[in-house]
Amino acid sequence: MASQDYRQIPAGEEFEDLDLDLEFSPVDNNANEKDCFLRRRRPSFDYTALARSPWLRYGLGFVVLILMSTAFVLGVGLGTLHRRLRDLKSGFFTVQNDPYSPSYRPLLQYGQTIVNFEVEVVDYEVAKRECQRIAPSWRREFYISCNIGARDAIAIRSSVLTCARYAVQAEVGFVLPKLKDKSLNNSLSYIFDEDRFITNIREICPEFPVIRNISDIKNISKGKTISAPGSGKDIQLDTFKKEADRYMNMTATADAPSILRLNLAPYKSNHSSDIGVFSAAFGSLLNPHEDVQILASKILYQLESKLLLDMNLSSSLLQNGTFAAVHLDELLKGYEENTKIYLDTLKELTKQGTNYEYLYVSSTNSSSIDKLRVEASTMNITVLTKWDLLQDVADIEYMEKNLTGEHRKLVDYLVILKSGWFMGSGKSNFSIEMAVNRHKIGRYTKDMTWPRDEWSYVLGDVDESIVAGVWA
Repeated sequence: MASQDYRQIPAGEEFEDLDLDLEFSPVDNNANEKDCFLRRRRPSFDYTALARSPWLRYGLGFVVLILMSTAFVLGVGLGTLHRRLRDLKSGFFTVQNDPYSPSYRPLLQYGQTIVNFEVEVVDYEVAKRECQRIAPSWRREFYISCNIGARDAIAIRSSVLTCARYAVQAEVGFVLPKLKDKSLNNSLSYIFDEDRFITNIREICPEFPVIRNISDIKNISKGKTISAPGSGKDIQLDTFKKEADRYMNMTATADAPSILRLNLAPYKSNHSSDIGVFSAAFGSLLNPHEDVQILASKILYQLESKLLLDMNLSSSLLQNGTFAAVHLDELLKGYEENTKIYLDTLKELTKQGTNYEYLYVSSTNSSSIDKLRVEASTMNITVLTKWDLLQDVADIEYMEKNLTGEHRKLVDYLVILKSGWFMGSGKSNFSIEMAVNRHKIGRYTKDMTWPRDEWSYVLGDVDESIVAGVWA
């Protein structure tokens, strides 16, 4: 039977109601069927042609150029723009602990506490009994004040504690010292936690009259201020009470209190006659502000967690093999040459079985740090600073904007206090104080045998006058 040609079937009445699109009907080959499909799917507007148009590319390029030029004219980089937006937001909203706000303070992560920076575990009850023995009564018509000539935070701390110790010895009141250096804002509270100091000292000596300002003393306008002769030299603690009594008997009365002003040179005193507990208690009275302690704690937590160091930061005891530390005092001659000796010492410790892969450096001389970093890398030792270890950008900006060089030195001091090994110069009060404190943390009952012990190495001749005046 011959095949029928459906194209020749006439449209009879049975097809009149069908809506047949004969124009696009496939006929006899696949090409026509594909062409039919494409013609049905073809859009009414040719976007492909528009996308290929060079005019579109020119237009988009022009828009990008305008935007970049606008940003350049305004001088707004991405970081600056971010800060400006934050500043704008702070004008309308109060953002809690905003790093760009004057009220911002560094915070520890949840579950973390400030590291234990105690040099010795102090028995405050024993210290209180000793204070009562030294000063069974207090004369409130006479006060001691000290001029602090030191500019270095470590030396300032030592001088303030010495001044307070003289007042206790004389059984008289104590006026918190002012700093001569105007760049430090004159106030002791600018460097140290003044409120905590008063609380601590009254815990040891409850009746000790401590005054913030001379103007707070009743009837002081009727009294006199006496400058003690011989100030600035060694003042013997044992004989100081007799000296003070002589001045008091000449001038002071209840209606006209007097001030004995001492000019203290750093470390020009010797309190070795104090029993160990009382000396340790006094050494724990004056501490850096909490923000300094938090920043130091964050650095130590970073050392522990990121570098996988085995550190017990809740204990005051030291641990060998954690990280080494060095203080480079740029004010001393030849300190760069000493770095070779420091690295040789670490090499010696490695041969003895204690390997230090990380060296924490305290210095304000960035070029010296860079040189040491290169030299240490040849020994597979990584040099680190506080700037390397602080991970929070807000903390770095806080330290740059709000902390002076002396505050930053205290951050270094607290971090290095917890190191496994320390090295410094015998002419540096920072290094000597550090070595003495670490020696006491090591629970040694005898004085340190210079230049080194199990925890520290102080290079060169040691200034013994600094050693005698150190408050641990």
